[in-house]
Amino acid sequence: MTFKKHKLLLILLLISLTTFAQEESLQISWPKEYNWKLVPENDSTIHRLIPFDQSYNKWTISVATQTYKGLIIKQFKNIENEFLRSARLESPNAKLTHIDEAADSDKQWVLFKTESESFTNDPNPESSIFYVVQTKLNLYVGTVTFKEKLINKNQQAEWTLIFKTSKIVYLNPNKGFQRITDSVNHFSIEIPKSWKYLKQENEALKFIAYRTKENTLDIPRENINLNFIRKPNSNLDVEYLNFIKALNTPESETIIIKEGVSLIDNRKIKWVIETSKNENSGERMKYYSIVFYVDDTTVILTCTGLEKSFDDYKSLFERIGNSIRFF
Repeated sequence: MTFKKHKLLLILLLISLTTFAQEESLQISWPKEYNWKLVPENDSTIHRLIPFDQSYNKWTISVATQTYKGLIIKQFKNIENEFLRSARLESPNAKLTHIDEAADSDKQWVLFKTESESFTNDPNPESSIFYVVQTKLNLYVGTVTFKEKLINKNQQAEWTLIFKTSKIVYLNPNKGFQRITDSVNHFSIEIPKSWKYLKQENEALKFIAYRTKENTLDIPRENINLNFIRKPNSNLDVEYLNFIKALNTPESETIIIKEGVSLIDNRKIKWVIETSKNENSGERMKYYSIVFYVDDTTVILTCTGLEKSFDDYKSLFERIGNSIRFF
C-alpha cells in the first residue's frame, strides 16, 4: 500500500499547541457512489477511505481527513509552500497549483492541488487536491488523491465543491450532560441529556445509554454500555489481555486501530479503539473501550458508533469515559 505522505514541515512553521481537548470536527460529505471502506492506519489522526471494490495495494482514488489537535499555524499564508516543499522530498518535479482560499472570524482555509508524474521510490503518478482548514482549536487537512499525472477540470470542479460544502461541527463537552448514579453497583457516569439510558440487572451488563433521533431521517447507532465481571485475584493487565483475546473472533473481522494507557479518577486504565462487523446488520462498527479493574471486578465501558462517522463522536465518547466515578 503506497500513500504518499505529504506531511507538513512543522519545524519550519511558527506554531503553538493549545492544551484543551478537541471540541469540534471537520465533516466532509464524501460521494456515496464509491461505497467507501476504511484503510487501517497506524496514525490515529488520519481517517482514510478507498472504494469498497478496490484493494489496499491497488486503488485509483483515495480520500482522507487528518486532524492536528490543538495545532495553530501562525503563518498560515505559507502553508502551500510547506506542502510543496514536503511533496518534493518524494517527487522532485511535483507541481502545486492554488485553487481558492477564504477567511472569516472562525476559520481560514485554502484549496490547492499537487501533481506528480512519479516519485523517487515509485514510478507511478499520484495527484491530490488538498483542503487545509485552520480554526481556533485545530488544523484539518482534507484530501482526495488520484493515481494520475494530472487532475482534470471536471475532477477539480467536483472536488472543490465537495470541500467547500464541508462544515466544522462543534461539540461542547461541558454542556447538556446529566450524571447518572447507580448505588447498587457503586458507580456514576455522565451522558448527554438528550440520550436515553437503562439500568440493567443482567449478570454482567449493568448500564446502557444511546443517542436518540435528531430528526425523522436520523438512524442513531451511537451507544455505550457498562459491564461488570467479578474477577477476584486478578489485575488490570491480565483482564485487558483477556478482553483483547475475546475481541478476536473469526466472525467479527476485528481490526485493532490503537491502544493506550491512561488515568481516570486517579485509576490506571487501558483503552483500545477497534473496528469489527456487526453480526446482525453487517455494518462496520467502530468501538472505543476502556477497561478498569476495581475491587476484584473488571469493568468495561464500550462506546459504539458507525465506522464512517465514529470520529464525529470520539471526543464525546472520551468525555463520557472520563466522567466515570466509582464509590
